[in-house]
Amino acid sequence: MGKGKLVICTILLACTLCFFGGCKQRKPAVTPPDEKPYFEFQGVRVGTEFSIGEEAFGTYENRIPEGDQTTYTYPHFMVITGMVQNKEVITSIILRSNAVTTEEEVAIGDTRETVLSAYGTEFIEDPLHGNLIYTKKDTVLTFLIDADGYVLTITYSQIAEE
Repeated sequence: MGKGKLVICTILLACTLCFFGGCKQRKPAVTPPDEKPYFEFQGVRVGTEFSIGEEAFGTYENRIPEGDQTTYTYPHFMVITGMVQNKEVITSIILRSNAVTTEEEVAIGDTRETVLSAYGTEFIEDPLHGNLIYTKKDTVLTFLIDADGYVLTITYSQIAEE
């Protein structure tokens, strides 16, 4: 093979690898995230029984019972549960690594602008603590933003019924 053909083949191969490597295939959501009446993480919403969450999340690394609550740690997030009508229910999910994202692909380390672009301007701001708080039905999604405008933590929680 001549030098010119080798260069062309190399360029074509590189373009093909870039194209296929850059294409990120996803499973289509049953309902687009912006149309869901609640927030969820990896297909699980707070308020769900932990057994269902455990199925979706896999095996936890550590289980820490504290009174009525239990904290389950996973490599990149934590799940906090409580007992509701004799069932262990997820009350909070806390993301603690940029290895996992929200449904709208916001991660720890992203900017405030990324959050606003993904979730819009319908939020409550807690300037004292740097929180952007989004609410849908009985779920809350909170982004803790540092002074430089970067996401430090992402928390899913449930609005308690009274």
